Amino acid sequence: MYKVHRKIAKCRLAILKWRNNFPGNARKKIKSLKKLLSDLQTSDCEDIRERKKVLKMQLKEAYEEEELFNLPSQPFPSI
Repeated sequence: MYKVHRKIAKCRLAILKWRNNFPGNARKKIKSLKKLLSDLQTSDCEDIRERKKVLKMQLKEAYEEEELFNLPSQPFPSI
């Protein structure tokens, strides 16, 4: 079990290092979603509530993704 845990920890750290090379993607996504949300406010769509809901959910996910980039790398907690 220890070997599996150790492999997962190494994999997690490798993924975090890899993702930290692309911090601008989250910011671009946030900017794009804000623009879409702003444009939606002025449009005459019939299903504006549903679209607004989806965009807000995506915006929340993008903010959470951006927060992950700003967190310092922490070792995998031991069990």
